[in-house]
Amino acid sequence: MLLRLSFLVLFFACFAACQVEPSGKDDGSINLKLDEEMEDKLSEVGKQIGELAKEQKKKAERRKEKGDTAALHYKELAEFMPDIAGFTSEDGPKGNINKAMGLSISTSKQKFTNDKGEQISISIVDYVGASAMYSLAAAAIKSDFYSESDDELIRTLDLGIDDVIGMEVLQKDKKEAVLTVGVGDRFLITMSGENQEDTEQLKDILKGMDLATMAEM
Repeated sequence: MLLRLSFLVLFFACFAACQVEPSGKDDGSINLKLDEEMEDKLSEVGKQIGELAKEQKKKAERRKEKGDTAALHYKELAEFMPDIAGFTSEDGPKGNINKAMGLSISTSKQKFTNDKGEQISISIVDYVGASAMYSLAAAAIKSDFYSESDDELIRTLDLGIDDVIGMEVLQKDKKEAVLTVGVGDRFLITMSGENQEDTEQLKDILKGMDLATMAEM
């Protein structure tokens, strides 16, 4: 999903910055040409991604000074999992932590089911020990992005919380919703739900999580 969002953001940024014109050849080929206004917009996208990377680097350096360079244990991540009204989780949270060559990534996952058998799945990943990997996701979900068709809606998500960025996806035809949220340039929360007419239920669940504490870590 994240790679797909990254591709879509990059594709539409490039497409919006291009003019299409005939190449003048008999083979039906075309030329793509940037106009000045769109070239400036595309350049601004690059600057925003660059600024994001700089800010993440500064935060990583501050964490390193405090000795906070290792991802939380997955059992600690599980403490941020919410309770969902009308849903239960028989197996509870599952997770893992991996460390290698100075890098560390921790993941906690949990599935919740209601009496109709519908599922809501939540994943929390701590990228504090691998900030470069987090940057790829953040570059996609922090972009001011909107795409909609009869089957699908994808747009930037603003919860009004400092250091929390996100993207929401609604598969209208399948009634499946997904939220992808970056917290504090460190955590990545992915939440998906079945039989969803919109993303409002998932947003309510997300707002019930202790995002403020996560953002300050």
